[in-house]
Amino acid sequence: MKLKLKHILCAFLLGIASNIAADELVVERKSLNGSSAKSSDTLVITLRNDFPPLSFLSVEGQPAGLFVDMWRLWAEKTGRKIEFHCAAFQDTLDSFKKGTSDIYSALNYSEERSEWIAFSQPIYELSFCFFFSKKHGKALNISELNGQKVGVTRGTYLEEQLHKRYPDIEVVPFAANEDMIRAALEGKILAFLSTPASTSVMLRQMGLAVEFESSDEKFFTRTLHAGVLKHNKELSDEKFFTRTLHAGVLKHNKELLSLVDKGLDLISNQELAEIEQRWVPDPDKRYYGTPPNSPLEGGQREAMNRLTAAEEAWIRAHHTIKISVPAVFPPVMFLAEDKRFQGMVQDYLDLFSKRTGMHFNPFYAPLSELPELIQTRRTDIFPAFMGLQPNQFMDLTDSCFTISWVIVNRLDAPFLRDVKDLTGMKVAIVKDIPLYNHLKKDHPEIELYPADNPVTAMQSVSSGNADAFVGAFVVAGYVMQKYQIGNLKIAGQAENEDFLFKFAVRNDWPELISILNKVIRFTTPQEHDQIFHKWMPIRYEHTVAWQTVIKWVLWVGGILGMISGLMLFWNRKLAKEILQRKTVESALQDSEEQFRLVFEQSRDAVFWADPETGIIINCNAKAEEITERTREELIWMHQSRLHPSEQDGTEAFQHAVAQDIPNIEAEVISRTGKITPVL
Repeated sequence: MKLKLKHILCAFLLGIASNIAADELVVERKSLNGSSAKSSDTLVITLRNDFPPLSFLSVEGQPAGLFVDMWRLWAEKTGRKIEFHCAAFQDTLDSFKKGTSDIYSALNYSEERSEWIAFSQPIYELSFCFFFSKKHGKALNISELNGQKVGVTRGTYLEEQLHKRYPDIEVVPFAANEDMIRAALEGKILAFLSTPASTSVMLRQMGLAVEFESSDEKFFTRTLHAGVLKHNKELSDEKFFTRTLHAGVLKHNKELLSLVDKGLDLISNQELAEIEQRWVPDPDKRYYGTPPNSPLEGGQREAMNRLTAAEEAWIRAHHTIKISVPAVFPPVMFLAEDKRFQGMVQDYLDLFSKRTGMHFNPFYAPLSELPELIQTRRTDIFPAFMGLQPNQFMDLTDSCFTISWVIVNRLDAPFLRDVKDLTGMKVAIVKDIPLYNHLKKDHPEIELYPADNPVTAMQSVSSGNADAFVGAFVVAGYVMQKYQIGNLKIAGQAENEDFLFKFAVRNDWPELISILNKVIRFTTPQEHDQIFHKWMPIRYEHTVAWQTVIKWVLWVGGILGMISGLMLFWNRKLAKEILQRKTVESALQDSEEQFRLVFEQSRDAVFWADPETGIIINCNAKAEEITERTREELIWMHQSRLHPSEQDGTEAFQHAVAQDIPNIEAEVISRTGKITPVL
């Protein structure tokens, strides 16, 4: 009986002790965050309080900075509640290790930390240099620091590496950056090692910007990652001079690490560039660069390799990827004279290789055999130039670009509104493309003339063996230009729905889908445009631009006389293009630049549509923004597709054309459903 009572008493005391410990942990978490509202579903993110402009306390004592805004966006994307814990670096690291915070916002990787921290994909990159007080002189190289006192923030990766790599330097750790700066000013240390991004801000705040100079040589370029306490994978193959900043979680918390990475995947480089622009005024000092359409000069830098440690390990185990290519669709994909694969698809494969280090081994395969090849795993991926849906054998990546379907006929044939006007005609089309099966099923009144490739199909129209060709806009334009088929024209739009060009990937490799989607998602609009314009015929585009300028300069400015012959559809004059360009350039020499400036910098979205067909032939940057589509997607789209389904803009457009009204007020619906009034 006594023994039983002892056991009960011990259990009771242990329960009290565990409850006290739990209460102490809750109290500690509350005190860290300055909030008594902390709940179990709220994640605590720890930040440094002396790292401007990345993370610091505002004059109101609230967390502020680039990392704060980034994590708030992360919370918005994931739907998770977050709170911030801001303190000196060593304090944040200690509290994180105890588990009183869930995520370390941005941390350098080290082997020592990898024993207890799991690191996310990269989130930022910083360079480091030495700072010297002008009163006490400057070392010209690192060897002159031997035997000298050099300051560094206590507990950081830099402290660890200075001790390891430069044992002759007397390293002096500081809890706060401000204390380190004052020690250098007073001559207690000769220099200190820090990042220019943060130190330059602090020196200005302290009124000491003119008192210090930095070394020309930069050290320890690293990328910042978010951190969670790690359960696996050391990043031992990373080199010291290319380290990055990551988020961190405690090593055992795999579920939280997965959530961190998934949330970061949802944030685009453009969104990060917009955040960075708010906190880093100098475009030259930004990591992500200047967002598109920014009035500041500069542009986005090449996208960061934002792969997780697991994805990088998968790449090392699967370095070569087999891709089957039906190389009969120039300029999308084709075999050059030297038997090498070329085209837009190959350019995207080169981009994938550059970003990931994977090698893509292409080989030719007929379009009809591609699904079977991936089902039997004889190929790993293929360009999905056909109407496909994910199934038990394959998944699809995000879209790389869009393809518009157009109708091509001879110059002496009439223009066409859509495929309904093809009734009773013999129409050449490439077998097995998405539109082929659609026309075969839904338009039996059209006589289809199947061809193996678009060149053969369009040549049959040129020679009179077929009445029209239906195919991709970019393919039709390239073939007319490349093969000098001068008696054909774009006669109309074949389909209202654009085709989203994707890659099909074997579905037993989900890592490959994730890796490719990251490259596609984080490829800048400029990079997408560069691939498109490389293969889109330049003359083809310029003709459209000059015709558009002529029409609207006549209406808007009234500064030019009527130029006969240019009201016909632009490609009716394809054979006389060079002469037209010279005529237009001479007529618009004085007014073109001013007109372009007004058009492109207008705060209103402007769409220009051909009066005869209703097809959009130009738009400005604001139009791209509100529709959430690129200019290439909007051009050759019918204007009626811009409006909400309950509104038919065709009648208003026809009335404006009949009355010579150059501007129409209407509502436009974006890709995601947002409705905006436009001119």
